[in-house]
Amino acid sequence: MQKLPRGAMLSVRLPEAEARELLRGELSIASVNSRVSSAVSGPSEEIEELERVLASRKVGCRRLPVPFAYHSSAIDSITPEYVAMIANLTLHDPAIPLISNLTGTWLEPGQATDENYWVDQMRRPVQFAGGLDTLLNTRPAVLLEVGPSQVLTAMARQHLGRRSPNAVLPSLPSQPTTDSDHATLLTALGNLWLNGFEPDWENFYKFEQRRRVALPTYPFEGKRYWVETSFDGAVANGNKDRGVPSEQPAASPIEPEPPPPKSNGRFSVSRAELAQVYAAPRNGIEVGLATIWGEVLGLEAIGIQDNYFELGGDSLLATQIFSRIRQSFSIEISLEKVLLNQTISELSRAIYKEIMPNGSDGSNYYCTFDLKMDDDSMKVYLNEEDYLRTGLPEGAENFSLL
Repeated sequence: MQKLPRGAMLSVRLPEAEARELLRGELSIASVNSRVSSAVSGPSEEIEELERVLASRKVGCRRLPVPFAYHSSAIDSITPEYVAMIANLTLHDPAIPLISNLTGTWLEPGQATDENYWVDQMRRPVQFAGGLDTLLNTRPAVLLEVGPSQVLTAMARQHLGRRSPNAVLPSLPSQPTTDSDHATLLTALGNLWLNGFEPDWENFYKFEQRRRVALPTYPFEGKRYWVETSFDGAVANGNKDRGVPSEQPAASPIEPEPPPPKSNGRFSVSRAELAQVYAAPRNGIEVGLATIWGEVLGLEAIGIQDNYFELGGDSLLATQIFSRIRQSFSIEISLEKVLLNQTISELSRAIYKEIMPNGSDGSNYYCTFDLKMDDDSMKVYLNEEDYLRTGLPEGAENFSLL
């Protein structure tokens, strides 16, 4: 690999067919990640030109941190040496069923022992989306990503869509993040249990160090005071006497259908899949962020405490949000800061610090003014020390002393 010429790879928020129409020169489709995203590989200067084209069309894209153009014609220069190396190895068919990244279907007998298969696997596009279709085959399932980051989780969620009955779970946090590995792993274990999997609890608690806990000196005497009354019978029999029990068998629970998209093509946020209730935006920055997130993610009613990644966001979509934030708020903010602040509440505070780097922490207010942002404005408070040091920012209106 070190003999390859330098190159680059670009993750693109376009389906394979649309991305292929933009290929020029030696550019190649390197990976079909989902029904809405793919990766392009090729010489660095041609990748840079593709970035400019995508930026002009407002299509999200992101450079991948690799030094070479994998899965492109650049691989051809090392193919003979690679074939010779594979020929010296003793290859075996796998002992368990595997899905091929080359074909997107089940690996057939004899393929894994053929050196030409491995050359094609390195040269041709990775068929991740096709492999998912083969694996699921229209059946509901639970997918668990085992490994660092959450790249495969994001691609699987993109490919399956919001109305999919499949659960896709990461086992380690994305980067950058403030979440701990242990917390993310326990969350994955809990979600597996919620989806019907029974963990091996004996192994889970095997190395736990327990201590004796002193109990109260009085017993807990729980007494039940519930009134045993059936309301189902009265409704089922049309009897107004709610004390009449029902003799009809209980109906099977009906699985709720996912809500259809709105007329504008957006879906409402599914609160059942989130750990927090809806919290409305409180100021102009949060309103603006909620609008941007909604348009990029295709969602409505996003709360300020909702997590970006839990809503289906990923680092590729974050490039669009990053661009929109810089344009809407006229600030210089890094993509890392957009990814690290994963709720609207956290991100709005980061944006406010960019707008007012010496702003007050909210105590001992001296003055107030409105700060115009797009079609909205937010109320800003400063203490006397900060006001004398920074003055009023550009766009400040309705200044008054408190």
